[in-house]
Amino acid sequence: MGLSNSEPAFKLINGIKWAYLKRGNGRNLLCMASTYELFEKIEKKAKIDFHSLYVQKQIIGLSADTGGFRNLFNKFSALKRKLKLQGGEIEYEMCGGDVLLTRLTIDLNYHNVNVKGVGLYEVQKDIKDEWAPKPVKSISTTHAAVNGTVKSIEQSAKLLPDFINHGYPQAPLGNKDKYTLFHNPYNGFADADWKCIQDSTGIFGGTQAARQLAAAIEIAAKEHREVNWTVHERGCAIFKQALRLVNTAPQYDYSKQTVFYANAVVNIELIDQQRKRVGMQLSKKGFLTNKTSVHQGFIAGNWVSESAILWQMGNKGGAITKGLARITKIGGATTFSIAMPGLMGAAPWVIGLIGMLGPNLFARYSNQ
Repeated sequence: MGLSNSEPAFKLINGIKWAYLKRGNGRNLLCMASTYELFEKIEKKAKIDFHSLYVQKQIIGLSADTGGFRNLFNKFSALKRKLKLQGGEIEYEMCGGDVLLTRLTIDLNYHNVNVKGVGLYEVQKDIKDEWAPKPVKSISTTHAAVNGTVKSIEQSAKLLPDFINHGYPQAPLGNKDKYTLFHNPYNGFADADWKCIQDSTGIFGGTQAARQLAAAIEIAAKEHREVNWTVHERGCAIFKQALRLVNTAPQYDYSKQTVFYANAVVNIELIDQQRKRVGMQLSKKGFLTNKTSVHQGFIAGNWVSESAILWQMGNKGGAITKGLARITKIGGATTFSIAMPGLMGAAPWVIGLIGMLGPNLFARYSNQ
């Protein structure tokens, strides 16, 4: 947070002593001198705790972004604003081009208290032989997963091991093994669709959950940890946005993290662009698509994109076979609730596809 072991620099504003948290690029960011130790505590915890890193990044982000849709304006003063966070909020005001943090209400233990909410959970079988989640601060397991639309965290914990084992048959989960779950709860299909649209397109900066997932991925990268990600259904959207947000500085090594896409309802080729950008690996299985799902295949554009992914993986024969098979399978019905996030997530794919329509569509698209 721009903090160090040296004494902070101070500035007097209207007789009040303020400490610099960040200065230089962007707006200067200051807090009251009496609260400086709290921000030091957040910075230290951010090295090992995804929620603290998430909070730290939101605070520092105010030096570059104090407007837009994420910030609430005070109805009595345009200079006073508020940023809502998972587990708290930040009140601040603008003064001479500086950002003054006037009030920080945050529970750094929020994830442990808000069990079953957004965050990381270590999952292991209990004495009843059921997968049981417990909150953790960072990833310490070989396997990690992001859930899709489910009714509860218990359902996620039970469902995902089968997808993990399908994506990584060379390293399956045993009865005594653990995996890490990034759980993102959904309050019905309308809530799930809206979150999926936000993260698929990146509008409004995506969801707060995507920012928390990005923090968890960053900590694993800085620790050079090997992680096998299994990203399920609508979880592919939040994973896509998280990869847009992660720090790509040299000290972050994403090459030891691998991704498997399971039943993605957004376009896997667009997600895969973000994976390649940060340097993550693609699992040998690559992806799993439900052959009977018009949503996963046609609406999200994956009946074309899965062939393109296979081509990039070096399996050109498989790409051609799958592509030709798909030609005869387009059909079925879908609902607005199912189609909307898929269409939004696949919008760049559709726009690009229009310009390539022609007799050699498949060959031209697969080679890109």
